[in-house]
Amino acid sequence: MRVAVHKRRAAVCLRLGFVGALGIVALLVAAVAMPGVAAAVAPTFAKAVEFGKGPVRTAIVTADFDKDGKADLATANASSNNVSVFLGKNAWGSPKRFSVGKTPTWLATGDFNKDGCTDLAVSCWDTNAVSILLGNGHGGFAKAKTVRAAGAPGFVAVADVNRDGIPDLLVDNGVTNALAVMLGKGKVTFSAPRIVHNATVGWKFAVADLNDDQKPDLVVPGPGGSHVAVLLGKGDGTFAAAKLHAVGPGASGVAVADVDKDGKPDVIVTNMALKSGSVSILLGKGNGGLFAAKKYAAGAGAIWSAVGDFNRDGDPDLAVANNVANSVSVLVGNGTGHFAAPITCKTSSGPRCVVVGDFNQDDKADIAVANYDGNVSVIRNTTALTRRQ
Repeated sequence: MRVAVHKRRAAVCLRLGFVGALGIVALLVAAVAMPGVAAAVAPTFAKAVEFGKGPVRTAIVTADFDKDGKADLATANASSNNVSVFLGKNAWGSPKRFSVGKTPTWLATGDFNKDGCTDLAVSCWDTNAVSILLGNGHGGFAKAKTVRAAGAPGFVAVADVNRDGIPDLLVDNGVTNALAVMLGKGKVTFSAPRIVHNATVGWKFAVADLNDDQKPDLVVPGPGGSHVAVLLGKGDGTFAAAKLHAVGPGASGVAVADVDKDGKPDVIVTNMALKSGSVSILLGKGNGGLFAAKKYAAGAGAIWSAVGDFNRDGDPDLAVANNVANSVSVLVGNGTGHFAAPITCKTSSGPRCVVVGDFNQDDKADIAVANYDGNVSVIRNTTALTRRQ
């Protein structure tokens, strides 16, 4: 029996490498272009600092959990049934740990009780539930509250999809690939899961307003990795039929940002290939439509991306976690939706998720990575920025 349990756990952990705030979320532009800073500077990065060696880490988010003005980190720890919180004021140091359900796979931030403190929603695979951790504004969290999901949850996102001012949960079933919406009812309670029948999730989806109607839409990578689907939101928690766009092969994660600076959201898709991962960029038309994908090289096993301005030229750049290559690829953008060849930054083993933030208060966008081997990698931005005369 013990052998069977370990085999199942190993299979789950392998699946977590491919299963995804929010994302909407995960995706953070952490450094704002500074007036007078010269453009077209090639960013440089220090060797990754590894800390927190411990359980299998499958996801990472950044927020200011203790309200001290410094970026903090939180990871989902699949093998220890808890969440680790690393406070920036402690120079990361020893994390605080908070118990959640069995096999936490992903986490997203939100404010579920409207107290101005950052809370966490954690999908828990073997509990068939989402654990809600309410933050106290000092880096601590109350005992987890359990919210039932529709099967084994992989990726979780937080968004107000019915526009009532109350955060909702969007959760995919990591076994059936079905996506469910759980509408927030206030006082940290949620409706029963409602399946989005015209959306079948491949890995990690995103929530954003693609047609500027103030109604959240869904961008979902379909199973098989050959396309991404756009489902326009109706503003009541339901969505229109999916429209497919070719990407891949191996589409694994979706993010949304305005990479060509035309005021219209664009879609970023990581394509997970074992030997040659890539990123597909689909520029937005502003009406929910997308132009044909343009592909840019990343590293083997490209699984997740985050957006930052690493050289502070005002143009969005990309950081891509490469699960097989044990690295992060940094793709520098020129503000038109095009990206330069990747700059490679080594990480610990099995990077699963990447976030961007100013982790040492030097006004430069740094990179943090959750790794399957239990380490957190922080890659410091060392770019020498010169100012125009």
